[in-house]
Amino acid sequence: IDTNVIVNHDGSTTWLAPAIIKSECKIDVRFFPFDVQSCELTFGSWTHDGLKIDIHLKQESGIDTENFSDNREWFLKGTSGRRDVKMYICCPEPYPTVTYTIILRRRAMFYVFNMVLPTGVIALLSLFSFYLPPNSGERVSFVITVLLAMSVYLIMVTENIPRSTDIPLVSKFFMASMIQIALSLAATFECLCRIA
Repeated sequence: IDTNVIVNHDGSTTWLAPAIIKSECKIDVRFFPFDVQSCELTFGSWTHDGLKIDIHLKQESGIDTENFSDNREWFLKGTSGRRDVKMYICCPEPYPTVTYTIILRRRAMFYVFNMVLPTGVIALLSLFSFYLPPNSGERVSFVITVLLAMSVYLIMVTENIPRSTDIPLVSKFFMASMIQIALSLAATFECLCRIA
C-alpha cells in the first residue's frame, strides 16, 4: 500500500494524503454579486488524542496557495490557519485541531453586465415615456411593454441568484426598478386622466 508518509530522522512524520474534500459553509448573499464569503475547515481526530496524533500547521500564514488554480467565478482573497487544543473533562490528554479559513470574493463583472446593467436600461426606458405626447395611446402601451419586459427578464434572472433567507442587494435593486416602472405607469395614467 502506498501511504505517502515521510519519516524524518527525528521521528516526526508527514502524511501526504491527497484528497478532495467537500464541505458546506454558510453563505452570506446579502451583497450578491459583490459578496465576500468566509469558510472555515476544521481538521482533527475524534478517536485519537494529541499524544497519538498531534496535528500542526505547516505554515502560520494559512494554506499554501503555490499550486492554486484560479477560478472564473471566485477570487481567493486570503487564507489563515490556527491550531487549537481542547481538553475534555473525561480525558487528561489534549485533542488538537487545525482550522483553516478561506476567504473568497465573487468576481462580479459577469453579473454586472448580465443582470444589473440590463435591468437599469429597462428601468430607464420607462422614463422615456414622459417624452411621448401625453394624449397619444403609445405612452401607456410603451410603459406596459417596459413593465412586461422587466417581468420576463426578472423571471430569467432569478434562476441565477443564490437561494437564501437573506434578500440580496441585487434583488432590492430589481424591486426598486420594478417600483419605478410601476410608478411611471401610474403617472402616465394620471396624466391621461387629467387630459381626458
